[in-house]
Amino acid sequence: MNQLLQVFCLCLVEKYAYQLSLANPPWVISWSLLQVFCSCSVDKSLRIWDVRCVPSSACKITLDSAHDSDVNVVSWNSREQHFIASGGDDAVIKVWDLRQYKVIQSVLFAVRSVSDFAT
Repeated sequence: MNQLLQVFCLCLVEKYAYQLSLANPPWVISWSLLQVFCSCSVDKSLRIWDVRCVPSSACKITLDSAHDSDVNVVSWNSREQHFIASGGDDAVIKVWDLRQYKVIQSVLFAVRSVSDFAT
């Protein structure tokens, strides 16, 4: 059963509501500076969404099996928008280069899951 994700942007540039129908709703979304957001989910994936597109074609990048278990947190690099960090129940933090669609750094962080990043 698909569930509805409603994303609201209340930034100074634009105000809009965005709806996506997803089988596995995300745990967290993280906005970039470019009207793009990344979602992470129980299905182990990371997805990059462009809200300038219609919902049916908004998912621009899907990184299936981004982690070995649930992905709990994702965050954009504030200086280099092609880098994101993710953390999951596998206790691993990964840094991704979206230009190459691959992990450039991976660190076993803890014995338990990674559920938050300090900014």
